[in-house]
Amino acid sequence: MNSKAIVTIIAQAKSGVDYGTHGAICPCCGKRARVHTTKKSEGGIRIRYHKCKNPDCLLQQIGVDIKSVQCDEAA
Repeated sequence: MNSKAIVTIIAQAKSGVDYGTHGAICPCCGKRARVHTTKKSEGGIRIRYHKCKNPDCLLQQIGVDIKSVQCDEAA
């Protein structure tokens, strides 16, 4: 993986991925990430921070959190 790809993946993890029916997916390896912090829902939007569960994943190895955004359909 080249340095430009690594910077892009880290930026995507920090800016936020969608939180879907199966939780958040790691932008680096594509595996499900586990929640470690959930922020209070404000205006129908909930922010969570995840850690990748895959020990071979670059984001897990360097300790980068993955932000996810969940929008309430009713809001």
